[in-house]
Amino acid sequence: MWTVFLYELMVQGRRRAYLLLTFGLPIAALVAFFGYQIYDAIANNGDTVESGPLTFEDYDSVGYVDALGQLPDPTGTPFEGKVLRYTNIEEANRAVDDGLISVYYVLADDYLETGHVDFVSENFSPEVTDEGDLFRAYVLNSFLTDEALVPIFVRLQNPINLTEHRIQADGQTETRDVNTDFWLAYVFALALFLSTLTASGYLMQSVIEERETRMIEILMSSVKPLPLLTGKTLALGLLGFFQIALWLGTATFIMTQAAKEFVDLSQFEVPPDVLVISIIYFIGGYLMIGSGFAAIGAISNNMREGPQLATVITLPSVVPLWVMTLIVTEPNSKLAVILSLFPLTAPMTMVMRASIIHIPLLELVASIILMVGGIVVMLWGAARLFRINILLAGNPPKLRDIPRLLFG
Repeated sequence: MWTVFLYELMVQGRRRAYLLLTFGLPIAALVAFFGYQIYDAIANNGDTVESGPLTFEDYDSVGYVDALGQLPDPTGTPFEGKVLRYTNIEEANRAVDDGLISVYYVLADDYLETGHVDFVSENFSPEVTDEGDLFRAYVLNSFLTDEALVPIFVRLQNPINLTEHRIQADGQTETRDVNTDFWLAYVFALALFLSTLTASGYLMQSVIEERETRMIEILMSSVKPLPLLTGKTLALGLLGFFQIALWLGTATFIMTQAAKEFVDLSQFEVPPDVLVISIIYFIGGYLMIGSGFAAIGAISNNMREGPQLATVITLPSVVPLWVMTLIVTEPNSKLAVILSLFPLTAPMTMVMRASIIHIPLLELVASIILMVGGIVVMLWGAARLFRINILLAGNPPKLRDIPRLLFG
């Protein structure tokens, strides 16, 4: 078994596809992240923006043409120098050509009835910009003559700044941010899914290639099916574990650094228990899916048949991704608990839930026990099919014959 383990470790670990995914993806992500930071620093001329409410000095100047005729001159107001008034479109266009402004707004003469405003710029860009926020503030200030109503009206523009607190089993409350929960669960689940399927796919490919070259018959003459399959599975599992560790490490680093600049990620952190659970379920998920893929390799003649049959295992395992929104918003729902207990969906579901809440110990233990049972069944079935299919000497059994071959 250990000879097979070392051989597979050396051969599979040198595959270009494996090296590209393992090292290329994190390097590309880091280059993109630091590239964005460099670009942002150059675009802002090295200036840093302090956290907190923005002032008018943080905005570029914006122009407007008042066809309605009811907006006051901004001179003498806090908007002076930032909101520039022009009498007509031609004058505003000349200001754009001279570089005084980059955008301007035109209030229609029926603005009070329709709210219609034209947005004009040199290049196409969405209306929701910093300059747009500045102009909205100016329009609100112009029509709200009662200063006592200004704070109330501004608050009604964004009436709720929601922070969710979830009651835990011990009666304590835990603060949650839905956006952070979603991205944390998504990153962990996607990394688990890609790494597990990649390592399992290499295992299936290895089995099929050895069957096509008849190398497997030579190996079977000196190694029994179960040790051979176990050695292959452990080698690919170790490579997959290294891969997911590198991916998650890179993702954690990027999100931690991004939290310094983006408010939505300011609460990002990876608790130690989430890492432990992720490791446990990666190992379990890989052993189960990898064993299934090895079994598929044993009954496949070539790499065209293998991936097609692999959908029998792949589709159920990705069900948690299809209902990810439900799992993130209601991590203790019946659906989430059921998916946590079913062996094929348990790895991804439990990683999602663990990144959001503290999973009850009973559910965690039950899920692990059921997953271990599924692994044992998968390994036994893969070894059984592996041995029988070798004896069939290239004649793969039909799907309807598999139960008879397993238990016969």
